[in-house]
Amino acid sequence: AMDTASKYAAAAEDLEADRMMKTLSALEQQDKLHTQVTSTTSLKVQASKCQCGKIFERRPPDACFQANHRAVRIQVEKRWFRCHACSFRTETLNSPFPPHACPKCRCED
Repeated sequence: AMDTASKYAAAAEDLEADRMMKTLSALEQQDKLHTQVTSTTSLKVQASKCQCGKIFERRPPDACFQANHRAVRIQVEKRWFRCHACSFRTETLNSPFPPHACPKCRCED
């Protein structure tokens, strides 16, 4: 009876070790993806440029939509910036720097 219990205990430990390795592997993948996303500072993306000069990635601004402005597809550089004071992350389209202060803490950094 003792040998049977130890045989099952070893099988249970192997099963638990396999489950732990799968979880660790998934967590490592998440960590790798998070590092890749947060370290990316710029990317070429498709956007649209309205006839009035506004650039947008998803929907046209309401004023342009209501005025039936025409838009053309263009390729722009999307940049991400992290605030040094509060770590808030913001993005710009075709602009080398954010046009305004940090929307979260209002610092000019």
